[in-house]
Amino acid sequence: MTTGTRSRGEILFILATVIVCPVVALAAVTGGTLPTIGVIGLIGLAVAAYVGLRHPLWLYWSLAVAIGLLPFGTLPGVPVPLYLLFSAAVVLAAVLHPSHRRRLHLLESLILLLVLVSGLSMVFTALSLGDYIEYIKWSIVTLLVIALLRLSTANLRRFGQVFVCATAFNGAFGLAILAAGGTPIIKVFSLFGYGAVATTTSYVYNAEGQTQSVRFGGMWVEPNAAGIGLLVAMFVGIVVFDGWRRLALSALFMGCIVLTLSRSALFSVVVGLLLAMLFHRMSSRTRPIFIGGFLLAIVGAAAVPQVRNRILQAFVSDDVSSSSRTDALKEFPHQLSGHWLFGLGWDRPEFKTGSTAFTLNHVANAPLLTVYRGGLFTGAVFLAILLLGCVIGWRALGSKSLPRALFGGTFIGFFLIALQLDHPVVAVLPVTTAFSIFLTFVVYIDRERMATDRPEPPLGPPTGAVGKVARVGPDPAPAAAD
Repeated sequence: MTTGTRSRGEILFILATVIVCPVVALAAVTGGTLPTIGVIGLIGLAVAAYVGLRHPLWLYWSLAVAIGLLPFGTLPGVPVPLYLLFSAAVVLAAVLHPSHRRRLHLLESLILLLVLVSGLSMVFTALSLGDYIEYIKWSIVTLLVIALLRLSTANLRRFGQVFVCATAFNGAFGLAILAAGGTPIIKVFSLFGYGAVATTTSYVYNAEGQTQSVRFGGMWVEPNAAGIGLLVAMFVGIVVFDGWRRLALSALFMGCIVLTLSRSALFSVVVGLLLAMLFHRMSSRTRPIFIGGFLLAIVGAAAVPQVRNRILQAFVSDDVSSSSRTDALKEFPHQLSGHWLFGLGWDRPEFKTGSTAFTLNHVANAPLLTVYRGGLFTGAVFLAILLLGCVIGWRALGSKSLPRALFGGTFIGFFLIALQLDHPVVAVLPVTTAFSIFLTFVVYIDRERMATDRPEPPLGPPTGAVGKVARVGPDPAPAAAD
């Protein structure tokens, strides 16, 4: 006898069978690429739905691996980006499953406001279905901040560890790509869409167009995107790991960041370390070690001619990148003339192809590029999120934890340097996803700081309601975590 009810898994299996079987039959009869993609997509949807119902944490770990190891990877056989697939699954899982109940952090509220205001700008500027699609994709990876923060503290820490380990493998494999000269070795991941282009090696050029040095790109392919991804992973790793693991991972990530020759990432790290050195209350034993290691790293990087030349190039008048950024800033008011309130729109060709972006030379500054796409209101909310992150970072500099101070100082450095010089955080969705992880751990360190850096209770007898005896003995056991 049965009760007449079915489990969610049984219902899902029946629905998947009813939907998929006719499509499989149709594909068998008609053949062709489109039916095949449809079959794979429906089967994948059924599998993902089952996993989401039964094992939702697997979706979080899969996202961490996808954005850490294969940020530009696609689903085998289907041109669907892995980061987008798992981001959507995580957001949906956060909505459907009971989560760690806590009030929304102010930064989370601003994220919601940013999505709403951006949607308003999209409605006023949309010219085609592509605008809606681009906005939806961006909203999914932006709302990831709120979805990840629904995890318990332990699970969020585990998510960070998985992401960092996946990025470390990415960095190690990127070193092999650099040594092998690009495409041949990256074709190991051709199943996920890598290795289709002629080369994955990037170069630094001088004013005459002559090649000066090769840059690290890893599985991000583009060196500036790699610099941002490595920076995020490095400082998330500093927060979620300890001991020799923290040191080994930091050394790997720092070496890879140097090899990207990304000045924005390098200067962001330097500013973050300087802020921690100046404003964090280190012990008399830790400070000399920290300063010595910092100076040793600078000397070591400067001893490499390619790195030294790349950094010094930023301060000379014939630097191509600096000149292009200056020209873009001059043209910015003219480009946005008549579109200040809601921007120029979402489905812009310069956001999709590098050649168009190079020809148009749009502004590379992340807050200004947000205004360029979504208007002044969207830009103002985005800037408020960044400033709140800097406030949290400043508070972390004064905390008792050196790892949190390093993370907070680096977020401030990232705001002051990388977000003013590079555009991938706004225009390249895998990098936007990495930045969402960065913002997630900004809230993580703020909650950890408030939980562990509470002031000592005042001296004297305990106070309470009149006529009641103060409770003596151990505190009650804390509630179990998720």
